[in-house]
Amino acid sequence: MKNAAMPENRRVWLCVVFAMGLAGVQGQFDRNERWCGDDSCYDLLKLDVSATHSEIKSSYKKLSLELHPDRNDSEEAKVQFPKVAIAYEILSDPERRKKYDKYVNMKRQMDSPRENVVIVAAVLFGLLSVCTKFYQSQRLQRIRGKILENGGVVRLLNEKYKANLPLKTGATAGVDRKTARKQARKQKKNASKSGGDETPASEKVTNAQIDAALKELDIYVAGWNGGSEPNFVSAAISVATFPLTGFTSTLSTARWIWQYYVMKQDLTLEDAYTACRKKNDFDQTGWDRLSEDERASFLNKEGEWSKAWKAEKRRRREAEDAEKRRAREAAAK
Repeated sequence: MKNAAMPENRRVWLCVVFAMGLAGVQGQFDRNERWCGDDSCYDLLKLDVSATHSEIKSSYKKLSLELHPDRNDSEEAKVQFPKVAIAYEILSDPERRKKYDKYVNMKRQMDSPRENVVIVAAVLFGLLSVCTKFYQSQRLQRIRGKILENGGVVRLLNEKYKANLPLKTGATAGVDRKTARKQARKQKKNASKSGGDETPASEKVTNAQIDAALKELDIYVAGWNGGSEPNFVSAAISVATFPLTGFTSTLSTARWIWQYYVMKQDLTLEDAYTACRKKNDFDQTGWDRLSEDERASFLNKEGEWSKAWKAEKRRRREAEDAEKRRAREAAAK
């Protein structure tokens, strides 16, 4: 767990260092130079950034005459005159002007993402949705392949839909190896007659047909969800709800680690069921569909849930014995 978290930590620290570096450079400019405050030095002198030294000098001379307190006693002149003087000091010095231009360019680059934050977020959300849709499609294909490894499903599809899917030897209870091999040879012969159909088994039947077979055989497959193909909307919903599900999962994992690894407490019966369910790749729906005996067959296997399950079996036996004693006592009376 520690090694898996290190790359993420490095990225975080690199981002922090980069941000501190930018802030430090900007802070250096702010500490070493007064610049023109919130105003643009060029705007104060009514010039553009390509102005020459002579144009800067000429514009300052004209504005200083207009705004000088001896000639203009307005409040605006009193405010603007010192600003114009500062702007001229900066732009008339080639080195200070060069530093000021760098500062302006950096400030513009740092401020520009704030204007496009919605666009950036939308593009990122779209990319994540596309990647999620691709992952969901690949996952559905893997589940299809697993389903078509079930001999009962394959036989039903072949009989009901003439799918001509290959049946693995010994894949189905009630079909011996000899019969299965004979079926496989027959299917291979039929394929060669039809021109050697090389279509993968997972593409020979539709999801609707597979889903109908699963329902008829009363088989539940985690993640199948009726075989509906993922689309952009479902992927977008998954991306949108990920922060909540991720936060919930993180809290659950943190509680588990604290309670059972740090504090060394024994698993509760509910958490023992959860550990066994996840170890055997069941989701909650699939686990609930199992009979009591089927669940017990998994719980009887050795695992971190064993201690809690053995205690539960002992409690059940004691309850049964107590019930039998009460029944005998009632019968004796």
